[in-house]
Amino acid sequence: MKTQQYLGEVLASDHNEVYQLHREYLESVEKGGPSQQIFLTLAWSVGRHAMMEEAFIHPLLHRAIGSQGVQLAEIDGNEHAGIKSMLLHMSSMVSTEGPGSPEFEKALETTMGHLRRHNDSEESADLPLLDSHLGAEGSAQAAGLFEQIKSTMSMER
Repeated sequence: MKTQQYLGEVLASDHNEVYQLHREYLESVEKGGPSQQIFLTLAWSVGRHAMMEEAFIHPLLHRAIGSQGVQLAEIDGNEHAGIKSMLLHMSSMVSTEGPGSPEFEKALETTMGHLRRHNDSEESADLPLLDSHLGAEGSAQAAGLFEQIKSTMSMER
C-alpha cells in the first residue's frame, strides 16, 4: 500500500526527477550517448512541471493563502518564464552548437543553477506554507490530483 504524500513532497519528487535527467544527460555526454534526446526529455519535463504548477498550484496558492499566495504565484511565474526562455534558447542551439559543445554546456549549467535555486526556494518556503494552509487532508488530496494530472501528460502519448 502506497503511503499518502503531501503536496510539497510530490513536487519535491518531481524536482528530483528533473535532477536525475540532468545527471543522465551529463553521463550521456561523457560517454557519447544519446545526449540530445535526454536533453529534450529534460526540457520537456521542466516545461510540463512549470505548466502544471501554473495551472494547478498557483490557483491553490491564491485560494489557500490569499494575497501572499498571489504574490508567491507571481514570483514563481516570473521565474518559470525565465527558465522556460533559457530552455527555448537551448532548444534552438541543439541543431547548431549541440549538446556537448562548450556553449551548450554553459547554457545548461546556467539554466540548471536557476532551476535549483527556484526549486530550493519552493521546497523550503512556499510549499511548506501551502501544505500548512491546506491541512494534511487537503494537501494529500492535492498531491494525488497533481500525480493524476501528471500521469496523463506523459511523453509517450
